[in-house]
Amino acid sequence: MESVLILLGIMLLNVAVSTAFDPIAFTAIRGSMNDNYISFSGLAVNNNNAHFHPAVGVFKCTSPGLYFFTFNALTHADSDLRINLRVNKFTMLSAYGGGATPMTITGSSILQLQKDDVVYLFVDRGDINESNKMSHVFTSFSGVQLSENGGGLLNNLISVRSVDGQSKTQTSEGPKLEMDEDDKTIEIEKSFH
Repeated sequence: MESVLILLGIMLLNVAVSTAFDPIAFTAIRGSMNDNYISFSGLAVNNNNAHFHPAVGVFKCTSPGLYFFTFNALTHADSDLRINLRVNKFTMLSAYGGGATPMTITGSSILQLQKDDVVYLFVDRGDINESNKMSHVFTSFSGVQLSENGGGLLNNLISVRSVDGQSKTQTSEGPKLEMDEDDKTIEIEKSFH
């Protein structure tokens, strides 16, 4: 009887924890080149209407907070590939690969996002290699919200040290951009409104 009560308590705790925060999350699969951007033909995960737009390969933040993003892509043989993970127009991470045989390149980052920030992959060099077979997926892009409004345990763990050695929580609203109308990012953002 005691083990049943312990099991019931664990189940109730699990429900309480899992319903306390239901994160925004997406996984896009099967990439193709769209100029220097990667569009996707499918969404394997779209939790809480993640506002990921596969046709243009862009996630639009609707709930500020900490997010984890990861991507992978396959190079062509004897070809280089460099992919940048961007927030608005700024590169936050670059992943590079190339060689005689195809190789997988990956990148991941934790980012502090504000409402209306856009996150996308930009191919700075080369071309992605995607399979024609439905059973093979070489390109994917995933994002998951770790905490809301920059709060929570993860925000407290990610900190920077000031000159005096005191720990300060890193908050980054990021630069607000003034973009030209002919900028591709503007076109992408307009498609969300």
